[in-house]
Amino acid sequence: MSNNQLEVNLRLVNQKVQFMGVSESNLDYPLTLDYLPPLGDGQGFRGLELFLMSFTGCVSTAMVYLLRKMGKKISGFQVKAKGMLRENPLSLHGIHLKVILESIDAMESDLQSVIKQAEEISPVWLVVKNKVEVKMEYEIVRMDPIKMTSAVCGLFCPSCSVFIATKEDPERLKRLAITLNQTIEETHCEGCRSEAKTAYCMNCTMIECSRQKGIEFCGECEEFPCEEIKTFQALKPHRLDLWQSHQRIKDVGYEQWAREMSEHYSCPECRTLNSAYDMVCRKCGNDPSCTYVRINKEAIVSHISKVK
Repeated sequence: MSNNQLEVNLRLVNQKVQFMGVSESNLDYPLTLDYLPPLGDGQGFRGLELFLMSFTGCVSTAMVYLLRKMGKKISGFQVKAKGMLRENPLSLHGIHLKVILESIDAMESDLQSVIKQAEEISPVWLVVKNKVEVKMEYEIVRMDPIKMTSAVCGLFCPSCSVFIATKEDPERLKRLAITLNQTIEETHCEGCRSEAKTAYCMNCTMIECSRQKGIEFCGECEEFPCEEIKTFQALKPHRLDLWQSHQRIKDVGYEQWAREMSEHYSCPECRTLNSAYDMVCRKCGNDPSCTYVRINKEAIVSHISKVK
């Protein structure tokens, strides 16, 4: 396949009109196309649904790319699309998009600018331009800074070594990057729900799982605790309190829980926030560094000795 053409293949897979489609550039991701009964079985995308998905995905990709290029922080991006149908022949006469952007710094003027640019660079939008009326509305949601650092899994981001290094200690961040065998950019983290996450958290499947289920914390899930979070919790000593954290979030809300966690990880002498692996306070040297370390010192020391 040459660089200036696209190629897809469809194969009929039943006695009606269900097709399996695959792109030559993505052979591992087939799509099922079907039509409503009685012509089809309704067990796949209809053509116009697939087109609407393609249009929405193309526009969304352009908008997110442009916002990031402007340096805007995106913690969430969702688009709800509606296609207005025309009969005889069946086609779309209008597309209505509602964009919901979660960002702490994007402004209305930024969204207006990227929408205008997206219209000029989105391939599928260019195909329908002047043929299908496109209407777009948008909403900017400001995420609470406390929620930004209250992790889906139940961890308290401000007590993380990587978060502390990112916010306060460039030299510590360099050392962590070397230890983790990754770049400083890959190590940099501003919290679970931010766009700038450390490499490990960037690949966290619990974040995506919570989004798909429409929940804020794993503890809200009917399957909690699932095998994944059980394994996650058992691996390292800074995760020992996860079950208690989720229960506390349920009982008093994440804002009060975060205040309590801040106290839990603060030095009793100078009030500096420490990580679970700061055995003595990183500012004043008080031993132990915080309540969490005092309670879990044996497990933490054992883990550190094994890692070394």
